[in-house]
Amino acid sequence: MQTIDVQPPSLSFAAYPLRDAAESLRLVVDHRREVLSLLEGAPSAIVAEAMRRFLAAWELVGLGAAEDAMGLALFLEQAARTYVGVDNAVIRPGHVAR
Repeated sequence: MQTIDVQPPSLSFAAYPLRDAAESLRLVVDHRREVLSLLEGAPSAIVAEAMRRFLAAWELVGLGAAEDAMGLALFLEQAARTYVGVDNAVIRPGHVAR
C-alpha cells in the first residue's frame, strides 16, 4: 500500500513568498508611468527607448507571472485545507489511530 505524506502547514507557508512575488511584480507594473516620466528629456534617447521597451515587455510578462503566482498560492492554500479536512474526517475515534 502506498502512502502520501503531506504537511499542510508547509503548503500554506509556501503561498506567502508567492504572494510577495506577485505583489512585487505588480508594483513594477504599477510604477511604470512614474519611471517613464523620469525618462522625459533624458540625455540619451537610446537609453530612454531601451527602458521603454523593457518596461513594455516587463508589463506583459510581469502581469502574467503575477497571476500565475497568485493562482499557485491559492491552489496551495486550498490543498492544505483539503488535506486537513480529509485528515480530520478519517482520523476520528474509532476509525484510524494516529
